[in-house]
Amino acid sequence: MKNVNSTYIFESPYLVARKVIKLTLAILFLGLGTISHVSIAKLNTQSLELIESPHFDIFRIAEVANLPTSRKIYVSHIDADFDSAWLKEFRSKTTKTYRNRVLRDYSRTLEDQIKQKLIKSGWSVFDEPEEGILVLKTKLTDLYIFGPQVITREHVLVTQIGQSSVTFSLEGTDRHTIFEGEDKGIAGGIQNHFIETNEAINFSRFNRLMTLWATNIVYYADTIIDG
Repeated sequence: MKNVNSTYIFESPYLVARKVIKLTLAILFLGLGTISHVSIAKLNTQSLELIESPHFDIFRIAEVANLPTSRKIYVSHIDADFDSAWLKEFRSKTTKTYRNRVLRDYSRTLEDQIKQKLIKSGWSVFDEPEEGILVLKTKLTDLYIFGPQVITREHVLVTQIGQSSVTFSLEGTDRHTIFEGEDKGIAGGIQNHFIETNEAINFSRFNRLMTLWATNIVYYADTIIDG
């Protein structure tokens, strides 16, 4: 909370955290290396620096980066996979059609979310990884749905919808990694209450989680390109 002309303005912890990480990234680049706004590939042998992030469980950033002169990026196709423990428990209880549909819909949703937020933030999103643009690679992993659509169509009561992890990396114009990270998130239910779930409810709650991931990933890309 800060005082402006005797009027108190509340800043949410989330907004404060975004300001902190933006400052952290700026200081890191100033202290450890340089950002080269070039479209010609340069050899980048620098290792990635692990830094604390309020948005991701793990976040690493390069000491130097080759960036395009404007906001140009290619978002690669996003793959997804189920948690091995989920497959062990539910493979025989769910159809292959259902499992493939979930992986397709969830990965496509995250990809669309990222692209939409990039465009809204002023990026030109390319259909191919052309020379002189950034490349964003993302994957959904360890997807676990506590109440999947089982073959018996039985009613399922859960307190938590599910969980998943995301991994991502942003490559510079030289195709060396600028930053990478991973995060595990929970698609929540109603705390301490059972809810009857179905395929639509599951997707809705996971969509909220993927929206948050897309927002944060694009924010970090914005911070890097803004310098």
